[in-house]
Amino acid sequence: MLDPLNQQPPSQFRGPTGGMYPQSPPPVQHVPPTSGAATSALVLAILGSMCLGPIGGLAAIILGVVALAEIRKSQGTQGGTAVAGIAIGLGALTTLGSVGAVVWAIVASATAPMTAPTSPPPIYLPPSPTLAPTPTTPTPRSPLAKEVASKDTTTVEFKVGALTVVDIGSDVSSLDAELRAQRSKAARSGEKMIVETTGYECRPCLGVAASLIDPRMQKALAGTRLVRIDVAEFGEELTSLGYPHEAIPGFFLVGVDLSPSDGMHGGEWDDDTAENISPVIGAFARGKLMKRREPWGGQKRGPGGLPPRGGGTEL
Repeated sequence: MLDPLNQQPPSQFRGPTGGMYPQSPPPVQHVPPTSGAATSALVLAILGSMCLGPIGGLAAIILGVVALAEIRKSQGTQGGTAVAGIAIGLGALTTLGSVGAVVWAIVASATAPMTAPTSPPPIYLPPSPTLAPTPTTPTPRSPLAKEVASKDTTTVEFKVGALTVVDIGSDVSSLDAELRAQRSKAARSGEKMIVETTGYECRPCLGVAASLIDPRMQKALAGTRLVRIDVAEFGEELTSLGYPHEAIPGFFLVGVDLSPSDGMHGGEWDDDTAENISPVIGAFARGKLMKRREPWGGQKRGPGGLPPRGGGTEL
């Protein structure tokens, strides 16, 4: 558009010589650089929303506030107010969202109905087949078998807890002499000597042997020397010494002349367990067994023996 007076463009003016000069451009505005703290706050806010969670959000808020303070103090030399504000807002949203999620999880777990854990159903296995026991008939030992066994069997002495157990071997030539030797050992050791008549195939005898390790039997027979004699090996000598052996296991206290001063057998209790045996044999060992199913009538040296009595295993 031309000037109505001069008919010239308004953007130009005439110089002193009549020449035309262009109009001067407007001054360029200076844009201050963005604050580094504001940029860092925005980065933390973005990371908080993606992976750092409330930690990144809180850091973005703090750094954003610091950036705003720096921008105000810079008096226009630093910019980034909008960047810092965005960082603070995004950090606040991330933090509040994380806190809300935690609160919701706590409330949901508190209000959820308690259900008992379900256990897996039991596994039922088919019963394993059991084999019926085959009855065995004891075979009487022949004189030849006795002679062969006597060559390999020796007297064995061992400790079972608080008591000493002695198994008289078939190589003993004199039971009388062996009992004297065992009584001497018992006297030197301060032990009470008890003779037990047993048999290889006597189940009650095995029950007594198995119960010796039980604490109740240990207490009942503490300080005892238990001398076990096989009636199949020494039947005649037992009879001559006055030890009845028709019912086993038999238990005898030894007198001065090696004959039994007191005796009883396995018929004094029911099942051969430590619970049943220990109170009876403990009182017997102390000489205080007053109540008996069969009273002891005494026995003297000589041929024969006491008649068979009930209980135990009769031979």
